[in-house]
Amino acid sequence: MTQQNYSKTFIPLESDPEIFTALGHQLGLADSVVFKELFSPDESVDGKVLAYTLAFPTTPTYDAERAENVIHNTLSPDLSDVVFLKQTIHNACGLYALLHAACNGGARKFIKQGSILHSLLEIPASERTHFLDECQELEQVYTVAANEGYTAPPTDIEAEVDWHYTCFAPSSSHHKLYELDGDRQGPLEHATLARDLTDFSSVAISLIRKYFEVAEGEKAAQFNVMALVEGSS
Repeated sequence: MTQQNYSKTFIPLESDPEIFTALGHQLGLADSVVFKELFSPDESVDGKVLAYTLAFPTTPTYDAERAENVIHNTLSPDLSDVVFLKQTIHNACGLYALLHAACNGGARKFIKQGSILHSLLEIPASERTHFLDECQELEQVYTVAANEGYTAPPTDIEAEVDWHYTCFAPSSSHHKLYELDGDRQGPLEHATLARDLTDFSSVAISLIRKYFEVAEGEKAAQFNVMALVEGSS
């Protein structure tokens, strides 16, 4: 992992759809929106996909590319519907992937009034980092979720983990597909989408598949893809 400046450290979040769904609901997503795991990039999902999260093992090549690929959001943060959250909490990349999935594209309309997510979106973009750093309610619900995984929490929570999360989400007004990784400097624009975003899933999956293609050996089996889905049964 590249060197980052963090304000605090959280326990890493396990890439489990039940954990992500429960945490998303506690943060403010409607009960009709859930995370579903894809056991391969080619697996179909029931319901409308609003965003994808990808957990994957990091490599020196990926870290070098991320360090060199400094991409800033050229849109005005307070006018754009693209919400990018710079990661300032160590080992909380899963949380930032969830937040990016929930706060972008069509997922926004499923955020409950008065919730943590609603409060996050209501404040100016320049204040969101401080909000996430200082929100005690968020830290409390996150800590419960992070302790519910099958994998035991690390004995040293300050230690670097060897996997990372990123999120793929659309912009409803700009009709673009963005990769949102809080350890980057801004949103990474990948493609122009149809105005009705009907090609979002196919374009996003093609990008996710590229991560799998560069993985070798055991690392290929450590990838985890989840879809944030509306109206899934």
